[in-house]
Amino acid sequence: MTNAARHRIPRPADVTRGLRRSFRDPLFLAVFAVLGALWLGGCFVARERVQADEALPGEHIQGIRRGTTTKQEILERFGPPAAIARRGTTMTYPSPGSGKRGRIDIPSEAWLELFSTGRTLRDTEIVYYYDASRLKATGVLVVPLVGGGYHSMEMVVERLWLLVDDRAGVVEDYVFRGAE
Repeated sequence: MTNAARHRIPRPADVTRGLRRSFRDPLFLAVFAVLGALWLGGCFVARERVQADEALPGEHIQGIRRGTTTKQEILERFGPPAAIARRGTTMTYPSPGSGKRGRIDIPSEAWLELFSTGRTLRDTEIVYYYDASRLKATGVLVVPLVGGGYHSMEMVVERLWLLVDDRAGVVEDYVFRGAE
């Protein structure tokens, strides 16, 4: 017997015949299906918007009328403010964002300055501050075993400052900064 006969290289027809038999074997199909499901099971595309706070209602903001809307109406529409700024005090308010971790101390004059352009502020005027935030997250995991993919997050914060005449109980002015 020759060396070539002992170490015979399989012909392509023999290889394909063996594979066809393997694909008919129920055990092979079951193992192949389970491995395929495990490998592809981690492939997903996720896009979600996580509301961290309840958004500031747009119709309530549009309904604010300078010199007409009362402090009581504001409290009924928006609830208690996150912070109140009074002249000559240091104001503490929660940092915006989904976790609301920590607190920020700033002089109240910083917020009163928002309304000082073109007018003189009175001692009876205070600022009510409201904020809301939401987190928009997007992620794609391509190959679960290797960990390929990406993830991105965007924090959207809405802020509302209301200048209120505390004695008269009326909204004198407001500033809204938000998205959409």
